[in-house]
Amino acid sequence: MATSERWKLFQQSCRKELGRRLPEFSGLKSNEERAKFCLQLDCWEGETLSQLIEKLQSLKGKVGKSTDRANHLRDKGNTAYKAQQFQEAFTLYTNSISYSPEAHSSGGNGTECLSLALANRSAVLFHLQEYKLCLQDILASIDARYPESLQYKLLHRKVLVLFKLGRTEDAKKEVKDALEAIERADIPENRKEVMRKELKSAGRNISKQEEGKEGGIEEEVNIPKLQYGESQQVAHASVGVDMRQETDKGRMLMAQRDFEPGSVLIVEQPYAAVLLQKHHPTHCHTCVTPVLVPHPCRGCQYVQYCSRTCEEQAWRDYHSHECEHWHLLQMVDTFGQLSLRLLLTAAARGEKPPSAGMKNPPLQAWNHLPQLTNPSLQEWNLPPQQTNPSLQEWNLPPQQTNPSLQK
Repeated sequence: MATSERWKLFQQSCRKELGRRLPEFSGLKSNEERAKFCLQLDCWEGETLSQLIEKLQSLKGKVGKSTDRANHLRDKGNTAYKAQQFQEAFTLYTNSISYSPEAHSSGGNGTECLSLALANRSAVLFHLQEYKLCLQDILASIDARYPESLQYKLLHRKVLVLFKLGRTEDAKKEVKDALEAIERADIPENRKEVMRKELKSAGRNISKQEEGKEGGIEEEVNIPKLQYGESQQVAHASVGVDMRQETDKGRMLMAQRDFEPGSVLIVEQPYAAVLLQKHHPTHCHTCVTPVLVPHPCRGCQYVQYCSRTCEEQAWRDYHSHECEHWHLLQMVDTFGQLSLRLLLTAAARGEKPPSAGMKNPPLQAWNHLPQLTNPSLQEWNLPPQQTNPSLQEWNLPPQQTNPSLQK
């Protein structure tokens, strides 16, 4: 039976059992009592939800890193790179990075594994003339403690990239360190001379176009602004927008003034979101933008991000708790994953109820959370799956590719 079908049957079984004991559930007074009640439901093949959770806990930790796998992929990437098969080399180096342990997790071997894969991918990006992305990998490799004996290659490439990006002053500051690293390197003298000449000529060969551009600066995402100011009654809505409740129509937003066509009336970031499974290989799991050069999760080889900033945010807010259970989470539907992320995000942010003075407080995650005295995630007795109808699945654009990486 397919995993998705088993999940649906499991949901049906839980609903049926809860429905049968609904009068008993309705008599409970606190969220803690309700959570404990649900954990003892006979929900699947004679086992309680609590027993099923214990079984799933025994399956955790199947998504860890692998130094051997990372080294194997990097070796294959080296072969492709030497054959000038840059697209294949890029993919293999990226996969190697995903399997490489973080610097703090596996000592020297793990650190070297990650830094080497990052440095090698930067070489591919340099050949593909993706200089901003190349510099990003160079800096990440240095941060991962790239081996001292090989520093000359990375510092040499860094200077060339800075010149290519038009960051002439920054490049000049790096030349001295690069030359010193070349002098220390255990390589033939003729190769050292070639590298010295490349550094000296790089600045002279920079074009007028490159000289004036601001390399290495990423464009900011333009988030629309409320043109009429923010309402004090309805969170994230414009002045002139009110929330009402009518018996025949339910809850609704209504305009209290005339607005120009095309006016921005609501701007709100999603409180929690999950990336649809079909987009896992191509988009950032935090900001859901298309990813050209992935930054892997520090704990598993499946989740990727567009930057270290997005990775750190996800790890801090929720993924540190999801990571070792990632393969199990893929067995449940989108709203099951979203429900868990909603809880984890609320716990990480220490959510509190909105101001009592707000006329129409927005729907917040705290409405769905048990009132716990200890916020420790290890002590959370979670209620049955609840979803927030205001949180919709992300409809992402089709996969976007970088033409230069298709060469």
